[in-house]
Amino acid sequence: MAELFRKNPAITECDLSWNNIKKAGAVAIFQAIPMSKISSLDLGYNALGTSTDLERVATLALSKLLLSKSTSHLMHLNISHNHLNEKDCR
Repeated sequence: MAELFRKNPAITECDLSWNNIKKAGAVAIFQAIPMSKISSLDLGYNALGTSTDLERVATLALSKLLLSKSTSHLMHLNISHNHLNEKDCR
């Protein structure tokens, strides 16, 4: 999906909820977002939190994405129900 986001600017919305993406897939997607035209992304219910990622790789990639200045096109990001705890959200 990450490669598809990078290479196809026609994709502006994507629902990837309930896909068991976890850390490696999430990191690839989060890294691809700045190079895409995605304005709405649903990643709900994908186990991105520390219950499946003790090193917090996915949540660190997410925080880097959210702090990036190249994501102004991303208007909606659903990360609900991903087992994110207090540490993940710092």
